[in-house]
Amino acid sequence: MDLKKNFESQLIPITENTIANEKLYAIEKINQDIQSLLECTMIMNELVKDQGEQINSIEDQIINSKSKVNQANKELEQASAYQIKYRCGVAGIIIGGVLSGGISLGLSLPFTGITVIGGSLTGYYYGNKLSNQLAN
Repeated sequence: MDLKKNFESQLIPITENTIANEKLYAIEKINQDIQSLLECTMIMNELVKDQGEQINSIEDQIINSKSKVNQANKELEQASAYQIKYRCGVAGIIIGGVLSGGISLGLSLPFTGITVIGGSLTGYYYGNKLSNQLAN
């Protein structure tokens, strides 16, 4: 019986020590897991911050592109108006010159060159007048 009591007296401290060590190990493991979770949270925070900055940059570029597209549309409208005016003016010069030159040659007028210039100027005037009406 003495042997049994001696064995039990040695067993209890080992068991209590073992339980204490296991609790300590479990607490240290929880602490490590919390540290890992904290690191993951910090990394995620940085990623979200970086993505937020990228989204803001994209938004700024979209706003800038929109204003550039609006400006380009205005310039295209203006170029179209100039093109119409130029075409009508040139067509007026050609038609006026040909008609007045043909008429002056047909009538055998002595100042055919002056007549062609006058017809061209008249054609240019009416061509511009027509282009203004088309633009409105």
